[in-house]
Amino acid sequence: MAFVDADEFFETLREGETLLTILQELYPITTIGALGVNWRLHSSSGIIHKVSLVRKSFTSCCADPVGLDIPSGWKDSRLIKSIVKTDMFDAPISPHMFRLKNNTKTVGEHQDVINDGIGVRVPITKDRIALHHYTLKSREQFEAKLKTWQDKDWSYWDHIEGLPQTECREMTKYNP
Repeated sequence: MAFVDADEFFETLREGETLLTILQELYPITTIGALGVNWRLHSSSGIIHKVSLVRKSFTSCCADPVGLDIPSGWKDSRLIKSIVKTDMFDAPISPHMFRLKNNTKTVGEHQDVINDGIGVRVPITKDRIALHHYTLKSREQFEAKLKTWQDKDWSYWDHIEGLPQTECREMTKYNP
């Protein structure tokens, strides 16, 4: 079971590989209880007003730092979301990570173990799979989101917009 939000979309990156084939590879390994997928964070792309086609419009992403020594300002890029084997689910630790049964572990795309905690994975890799998170959308949409979003304020907007950006058009090929 994947624990993702409505503004998050999986993308597989290797030719001939799908989400299903990745999960089928991991399923028989009894020490693995979940797959943790790193975020690909999309910024506002400078868009002010709401647009109808999110994946086609927001084509600017936060660049990822390289290596293990990740500056604290890059914390968002380190976060994962989990796809959990339902028979191994015990309880949530955070929206990103879950306590698992039978000493099974959450692993990344290269079967690297992700330690229990809030759901941080370093080094950040997206060689096989990524989870595109349209965290801000337009300024108008972010402002509307703040009315019900207790955990964030305009400093989050400034934080994401202030990170180095890179063009990311890979999700524009999908319709709608």
